[in-house]
Amino acid sequence: MSEWTPDAREYLDGYLAQVRVLARQDGEDGDEIAAELREHIEREAEESSGSVVTLEQLRKVLATVGRPEQILSEGSLLARTNADTSSLGEDHSVPPFGADTRPVSQGNVQTAFPPERRTRRSGCWVILAGLFLFVLLGVAFWVFSANLQWNQMKNAKMYADERQVIQSLRDIFEGERRYLEEQAKDEDGDGVPDYATISELSKLQFIHFNYSQEAYGNYIFNLKLTHSAKTGTPSFLCEATPLFEEYPKSFTIDETGEVRITSTKGSSKRTVVPGEAEQLGMSSVTLRQEFRDRKP
Repeated sequence: MSEWTPDAREYLDGYLAQVRVLARQDGEDGDEIAAELREHIEREAEESSGSVVTLEQLRKVLATVGRPEQILSEGSLLARTNADTSSLGEDHSVPPFGADTRPVSQGNVQTAFPPERRTRRSGCWVILAGLFLFVLLGVAFWVFSANLQWNQMKNAKMYADERQVIQSLRDIFEGERRYLEEQAKDEDGDGVPDYATISELSKLQFIHFNYSQEAYGNYIFNLKLTHSAKTGTPSFLCEATPLFEEYPKSFTIDETGEVRITSTKGSSKRTVVPGEAEQLGMSSVTLRQEFRDRKP
């Protein structure tokens, strides 16, 4: 068994201490790795040095083994320490333990490679960024789907309210027709029967009592009467105005039975055509014709 100089022994202890620390950082058994690596280095140094192992001879052996960082980045330390390194020769391109290992810049190229643990950390950041992007896209898709579903529900509710208000105007029109036929009250004394207010129609149960309330079905009904003393012929105009700004249409009906749509976002007016009236739940042409046929 060869003797070791104190400086060689101290150098080897420092080398193995660094290996032990780096191995533990990578989650390996640092003590076991350092012990087997010590056995391997001592055997190589004693075989190549003879009776005394000096610091210079130890550095030559460590040059063939490599720096602690290199050993950790090249796979299993146990497999490397048990391998036969005698055929490798002396690799003086690898600096010995304790030498300055800072990268030397040559243009845009550096001669030293980053440790593997930096690559692992970079990979973790890539995975986290991918997960964050996936979650972000999932949340955006959920918000878009919820908004689309909400708009569909809102449009369906608005369309149902429009159908209901058309039916309400039809009921008011029928109530006014019945009032002329069954009550025939002359409000202005000119001998010609006049139309009734919504409250009068509600009291007579010619229309639903809710029509006389402040609002019904998200619409407000406003009935305007014109007595025959002014024009020679009595008339009325009932307007249904929406309570909410997002409702784009208001509706009117008069003594002719025609339902008209008025845009709440403009001044355009138009009469409901037969096909559209049937789609909304009524036929203004049929009502108008029935009223004219039965009008006294």
